Amino acid sequence: MIKYGRIVFSVLMLGLLVWTGFAHAHQIWIEAPPRAETNTSIPLEVCFGHTGERSTGPMLAGNRPKLSAMVKLPDGQEQPLVLGMDDDGYPASFNATRAGFHHIGAVLETGIIERELHQIPPKTRIIMTGKAVIAVGESSEGLAATVGHPLEIVPVTHPCGLRVGDKITLRIVFKGKPIGGPDVLVRLETLGPNPKDDPQLTEREWAIEGYPDARGEISFPLIAAGQHVAFLRYFDKTPGEYTGPLDFSSEFSHLRAGDRYERTLYMTTLTFRVEP
Repeated sequence: MIKYGRIVFSVLMLGLLVWTGFAHAHQIWIEAPPRAETNTSIPLEVCFGHTGERSTGPMLAGNRPKLSAMVKLPDGQEQPLVLGMDDDGYPASFNATRAGFHHIGAVLETGIIERELHQIPPKTRIIMTGKAVIAVGESSEGLAATVGHPLEIVPVTHPCGLRVGDKITLRIVFKGKPIGGPDVLVRLETLGPNPKDDPQLTEREWAIEGYPDARGEISFPLIAAGQHVAFLRYFDKTPGEYTGPLDFSSEFSHLRAGDRYERTLYMTTLTFRVEP
């Protein structure tokens, strides 16, 4: 079931156990142009905060060592991105030397928490991922590619030429397999300008949400122009031990080789634009 326009807010008031702490949860997302020409430098920015509301200051700086990004080229090769840092994000760029779809991916390792935080249980490892797709030139090479995140929102619909009135179909993939059902709540948000003659849209911000089917697919109507962010959180209840290269500890979390956790919370986004 999908909830439209302002209806979503009354639904959320009845579903606090699901979305309290997550409707405005921190996340990462990627802002990038939907289209570009070959043999050009393409700018993009990895953002941290709430949808459309970027974090700044010490929190932004503190996340920088935990963040990585890459671009998957149309031929399947991966190219790491060098991230900078400005007042409200992590800018990067790359040279598009061939036509086709370029998939941008970013990963932020938030760490393992030892006490409950925003209804997240202790001993949870939190991983945030973000994704965007850029169509370079006119080739369709690489359209069906994924960036390889454990949890990923994959556009089934061509994501780089969307307009108001279209629908977008998304597929949710976890560890290479589609997932759906009541544990997989997908939320689509935008900060785009609203049609003034639509009585359902009385705020600048709006959201719709729903559950993917057994194939992992869900379709959303696109009712306003502007940047859209599809957002999903998902708990993997498999315990584990961290074996990666990061080594940090803060007031909120820690992550170093040998640290054990009881579950993983994945929080992932897909960003795209809708034209009027």
